[in-house]
Amino acid sequence: MTLLRSLAWGLFALACAAATAAAVAAIIYLPQLVPQPVASPDNPYTRAEFVTIVLTALTAVLAALAIVVAVVGAIGYVQIKAAAKSAAADIARETAERVARSAAEEVAVREAEKAFSTLRPDDSAAADAIARSQAEGDGAHAGTR
Repeated sequence: MTLLRSLAWGLFALACAAATAAAVAAIIYLPQLVPQPVASPDNPYTRAEFVTIVLTALTAVLAALAIVVAVVGAIGYVQIKAAAKSAAADIARETAERVARSAAEEVAVREAEKAFSTLRPDDSAAADAIARSQAEGDGAHAGTR
């Protein structure tokens, strides 16, 4: 769409330049084109009428070009809006995945610690049992700490 936008701006600039050049040329050469200040059988237009016609044509050309620019602008707005929505959705998805991954890791660590804490015997009770067995000398727990 960038090519279309560039083409539209190029055509706009070209048409504006051409219309302006035509109006300036008509006004410069007005005395040669319309020699009499009043209408005559040979020339149906006065100078004022001729200038009015030229400026009206220039206004019509500029109005048409304004419509083209408005259409291109509307298309560009729709594309920018769609690109912004897409970028926002991508960033939101990445952020949500990162936060979910971080939260899942924290929950997994906490649950693993909770699960392992229920599997380990109470340290003081185990220490008492080992100390009693060593004191009795049965050697069943030799080397166990």
